[in-house]
Amino acid sequence: MFSKGSRYRILPEFTLQTGYGEHILTKAVRVLTTRPTGRFQHTLQESDRLDLLAFKYYGDPAKWWQISDANPAPPFPIELLDRGPIAEERLVLAYLAFFSRFTSLVEALRLLGTVELERDSLFEETVPRAPDFVESTVVVTYAPSATTRHGILQEISNRGFHCVRAYAWTAGTDIKESFTIIDTEAREQWRLMVEGLVTLPGVLEIRSLVTEKIVELRYNRAMVDRERILALVQAAGFALLPETIQMTAAGTKITVPPNQMS
Repeated sequence: MFSKGSRYRILPEFTLQTGYGEHILTKAVRVLTTRPTGRFQHTLQESDRLDLLAFKYYGDPAKWWQISDANPAPPFPIELLDRGPIAEERLVLAYLAFFSRFTSLVEALRLLGTVELERDSLFEETVPRAPDFVESTVVVTYAPSATTRHGILQEISNRGFHCVRAYAWTAGTDIKESFTIIDTEAREQWRLMVEGLVTLPGVLEIRSLVTEKIVELRYNRAMVDRERILALVQAAGFALLPETIQMTAAGTKITVPPNQMS
């Protein structure tokens, strides 16, 4: 739902299919027929944000898009605040192949027992923890059998995962055991990705935090562009999560156009 007078309210809608096969209703891209102009220039500071600039100049933080429209060079609004040659980014990544492989593992384990995801507590109404390539835990309930347990560990290994710890307890006549696993395939692809980033000309500093799904980069845009970095990340099988941050750079000037009433 959009508020009355929203610039997105009148845009046509269409249905988009996600990678999971879900259909969601979304809006078409807003195309500008005329580009707003202005003579006033604002010099960026390290703490600047588009919504704060909109509040400063228009009294309304929701009008940040007016400043973005008047400065069309960056492909994304957030890049408007980082125009310097030295860029700093914190990439938060997801391994795209993980979920299909994890789902396949769960289906295989269901042939050996009852499978559920780990919960924050023993209460059934607690939401299960979302699986993740960094670390996930599955709980398998099975009849006491060394052969069955060996089969569970074998399935985990065969499908590119590694069990880092396990904990078992009795549940009536059955055994319940939690298996905490890491995605060894994703870890190897992460290593190759970081090695590739290190060798890129123009990458000045890199910090890898695989347990937090983070790669922090400092690079010179005059020597390597962001598209090349992201292409390398994508080639390794990773995708950016919304938590990714592009650091701001001070000193550049942006245009602040006159306020539009709607």
